[in-house]
Amino acid sequence: MSDALGRTVQFTVDTTGLLTTVKLPDSTALTYEYTGGLLTSAKDPTGAATHYTYNADKRVETATGRGGGKVTNTYDTSGRVVSQQDGSGKTTTFRWENQRESHTTDRNGGIWTDIYSGNVLMETINPFGKRVSYSYDRYLRPDAITDASGNTTKMTYDAAGRMSTRTSPSSASLTESWTYDTTGNIASHTDSRGKTSTYTYDTANRVLTSTDPAGGKVTYTYTAKGAPASVTTPRGKTTLYAYDTAGNRTAVTTPLGKRPPSATTPPVVSPL
Repeated sequence: MSDALGRTVQFTVDTTGLLTTVKLPDSTALTYEYTGGLLTSAKDPTGAATHYTYNADKRVETATGRGGGKVTNTYDTSGRVVSQQDGSGKTTTFRWENQRESHTTDRNGGIWTDIYSGNVLMETINPFGKRVSYSYDRYLRPDAITDASGNTTKMTYDAAGRMSTRTSPSSASLTESWTYDTTGNIASHTDSRGKTSTYTYDTANRVLTSTDPAGGKVTYTYTAKGAPASVTTPRGKTTLYAYDTAGNRTAVTTPLGKRPPSATTPPVVSPL
């Protein structure tokens, strides 16, 4: 499998279809071992391994990390974790009641309670009795979260299930909102002060322009392999990025001149 920069990752599976190696672009590898179809060892490129053992029901009983720290799980007859001991010997316990409540005693003795309706979390109570509650729309998307102080954040969604608005619990009920283009990319974001930023994209759904509330536009271009090629600021200042055939960045040219490849990282644009 090759990414947008032409770097290749190779996967090897055994005769049963289980993943055994992942060879990375730098020729190092991740390796995996199994017994009876269960993962027993996972090694990173340095050879450091995490080992797993299982109980008779094929649930993870122990996980031993590269430093020797071991996590140990025990289960009830329904297969739910009832205790977990971490590498320092601290134990967290879990108690389940009638499929509606779970009680977790953390490593410091504090008890957390989660209350469900079916499989939907409705309320969390911390060791001090403070509650966080959740409500949902008919599609089981959270539409309100009330924190331990009684402050409620409300959310709405569009027909495609994407968040449309989020209203803060402040007395001013400040709301931020989003719109989307036809392919699902965020086209605009309006913050709680009513200031709007807009975004455009190319056919590969990469950001081409981002325009801030004051009208300042940043423009982006990309190489044929999808790596950032240039970024131009609202003042017309451009930074250029060059790469070798393996997709490694070899040069960065800023408005002040050329810099080492690692001096400037191409920005990651997030409308959120």
